[in-house]
Amino acid sequence: MAELEKICTLRIDLAPDMRNAGPDGPFGHRFLLEIVGGEVTGETLTGTIDSGGGDWLLLGRDGWGRLDVRFSLTTDDGATITYTGIGLMEFNERVGAALGNAAETAFDDQYYRTAGRLESGDARYGWVNQAVFVTEGRLAPRATGRGIEAHILRVT
Repeated sequence: MAELEKICTLRIDLAPDMRNAGPDGPFGHRFLLEIVGGEVTGETLTGTIDSGGGDWLLLGRDGWGRLDVRFSLTTDDGATITYTGIGLMEFNERVGAALGNAAETAFDDQYYRTAGRLESGDARYGWVNQAVFVTEGRLAPRATGRGIEAHILRVT
């Protein structure tokens, strides 16, 4: 039976404002939440989240956000790892209140999960190329105002 191993915690800094990323379509409205930095902590991975990534969020009329997250991180020992994640975030009353007040949510306040892929050309981190990852997240305001805290878990 598969188990989950915690790899690291991400603390992601988002730009203060969400940008419209297109008109409403049949599945909702697309926003871009730009990633401007952050940190990676844990026993397996540590480092910084590079600016230039983002979440191309599709917010549906059903109260669910379809997540499309992409960023790179630089480990403390100089390797580059890219992250790509597709998932879901529930936009319920707790999330709405937190967004309105720049407050945080708890991990169990909403469903926030992604199926992620990590990739590195650095031999020291080649193990990330042969693993499946899941991420659980929550809203956690940072210095920029908006932020995400997430745990990356490897499926073993």
